[in-house]
Amino acid sequence: MKKRYLVVGIGGRGIGMFVQPILKMFPDVAELAGLCDINLTRMKNVCKDLNINVPLFTDLDEALKKLKPDRVICCTRDSAHDKVIVKGLLAGCDVITEKPMTIDDARCRAILAAEKKSGRKVTVTFNYRYATLHTHLKRALMDGRIGQPYSADFNWYLDCHHGTDYFRRWHAHMANCGGLLVHKATHHFDLINWWLDDEPEAVFAFGARNVFGPGKRANPPAAEKRCMTCKNRCPYFWDITASASAKKLYVDTEQD
Repeated sequence: MKKRYLVVGIGGRGIGMFVQPILKMFPDVAELAGLCDINLTRMKNVCKDLNINVPLFTDLDEALKKLKPDRVICCTRDSAHDKVIVKGLLAGCDVITEKPMTIDDARCRAILAAEKKSGRKVTVTFNYRYATLHTHLKRALMDGRIGQPYSADFNWYLDCHHGTDYFRRWHAHMANCGGLLVHKATHHFDLINWWLDDEPEAVFAFGARNVFGPGKRANPPAAEKRCMTCKNRCPYFWDITASASAKKLYVDTEQD
């Protein structure tokens, strides 16, 4: 019997990694029950582009009540994950959420409490495990070809294009994502845990902003806080209108 999915958060990630695969790759076991997002225009555009006709909601409570889905897929910004997850669980749904599950300890505890109370399950999509290099390394460790690892020295480097994304989109605000050590490094902590088949007993972190932020070289005047209104064309400039899909998904729906 097909499972019915409600996708919450209809941005690039929600569409490309969940809506389209449900429709094109798993139609025999999955059904798209509906979409939920605060931007109705965006959802209508997506339905038109994908040639689908499903119920659209801007209110999650209403969507859960009317659709009664089997599973909720959460693709909102990180700071909203906990509300979507808890509501989905308490409505009797299993929940699949984009990483990170949430952004702070209190919200984690609220989610775990709701999971226990509801008897439903939360799954966090750590998809980076399935990059070819990562799966080969996992297999080598499982087969014993490397031997018993006693420590891991893990370094991850972002280039200017990728790294800058986290300082010009909604990720730029700690309140939205908990910072890079939560939003981005979640992938890397998961990889280490998965490779070693273990979990740390203690965690600490330190860091600094050397390029972005007050007093830094990539901190534009208030009137030029967005690339599209900035007079300069620095190495970090990004023209969102240059991508037809990004323009249609985000720029053309800003009024909503």
